[in-house]
Amino acid sequence: ADVWARFLERHGDVRFCELYGATEGNVGFANVDGKLRACGRDLPFLRLLIKYALVKNDHEKDGPVRDDKGFCIPLPRGMWAGGAGQPGLLVAPISKHMPFDGYLGNAEFTQRKVLHNVFMHGDRYFNLGDIMRIDKEGFIYFIDRVGDTFRWKGENVSTMELADTLSDLDFIKEVTVYGVTIPSCIRMSYLVIEVTCIGSPSPNEQYVCIIYVVINYYMSHPEPLITQEALELTNTFKQIKTHLLQEGFNLARIRAPL
Repeated sequence: ADVWARFLERHGDVRFCELYGATEGNVGFANVDGKLRACGRDLPFLRLLIKYALVKNDHEKDGPVRDDKGFCIPLPRGMWAGGAGQPGLLVAPISKHMPFDGYLGNAEFTQRKVLHNVFMHGDRYFNLGDIMRIDKEGFIYFIDRVGDTFRWKGENVSTMELADTLSDLDFIKEVTVYGVTIPSCIRMSYLVIEVTCIGSPSPNEQYVCIIYVVINYYMSHPEPLITQEALELTNTFKQIKTHLLQEGFNLARIRAPL
């Protein structure tokens, strides 16, 4: 979104339409209004055609919060709540018109994506695994993937939001942020991995800049920093965090300088 904003400033008003969806998902959105950073809009007729909901999510357990009756807690949706709306886990009912066929050869993972007894006994919902927000105008925004948002000192921290903020620093080429458990600490921290560009400031100056951004935007959060020459990517250029999460804050397993 930040790159696209600069693109529009340079080349003028270019019409674009952003889509949200998943290959195996049973719900999707389209931003045909050109609203920057939005991936869709929550409109009355859309509610009649496509059923979906945002539910309160437990960022420590990576799952929906249940009430005393065992049901999920729906969150008010932006324009219908008279406010900006709270970020919540996106779920969609599984039905004849909105099917979820599951993953081929992986029944266990298929079951993990299906939520039972969400709003009433016997219903089934597909857990898209994304945290979304709907503003007061009904525009839908992608916030983060479940597991990439974590709790620190009673606050929710979006790894993507912090990574986007840090990527604005000129000397950072790539950055990834992820939450890990610190030994003897019941809460989560985050680690930042960054790659510097040629002709960047000295490492000390880089560190000062990064700490300034972290403190300025996320004052109560710690700032362990790992410097890498390159980040591991998938074939579609997505960052791979699996082995980073496995290394955690174990100094005996972290290979890069800390």
